[in-house]
Amino acid sequence: MFAQNYRFVYEYKMKSDIDNKDSQVIDYMNLDSDGKKSYFYNAVKYERILFIRQIKILIYCLRVKIMTEA
Repeated sequence: MFAQNYRFVYEYKMKSDIDNKDSQVIDYMNLDSDGKKSYFYNAVKYERILFIRQIKILIYCLRVKIMTEA
């Protein structure tokens, strides 16, 4: 049995200042689905969280290495 995952990327635009016609905020949202469950989340925040997790893992690995060498 094979599982297939899908990701849909949505771009949305909104006016951040109703008085200023040129003010526009553009954001991207991801919709991930495996056919049973769906997850809708902000793409930029998700990437930021992944980056922070990777930094935390790197720091942990460096601490373990320093402790084993001491």
